Amino acid sequence: MFLTSVLTHLVPRASKVIDGSPTVLVAKGRLLEEGCNRERIQPEEIVPEMHKSGLEHLSQVRWAILEADGDPSIIPEQGHGLPVARRGGARDAGV
Repeated sequence: MFLTSVLTHLVPRASKVIDGSPTVLVAKGRLLEEGCNRERIQPEEIVPEMHKSGLEHLSQVRWAILEADGDPSIIPEQGHGLPVARRGGARDAGV
């Protein structure tokens, strides 16, 4: 852990390799196959995350993003539900 911290501090480009980067899985209601294939995500794995934010159809999703830490984020189109809180957020902290 210490070595990776020092490495990413000294070589900022190393951060992308070590920490990863977010991947967009859905954009404006359209499944992005390239991102899903890169992350080995099946469309059926996105649906439960949509349901957590009260969304039933892919057309209601503005963005579905697989964050660098592996947690999904769902951002609905305007007027459709609320964004899903990521794990470790205020919801999990009992706030």
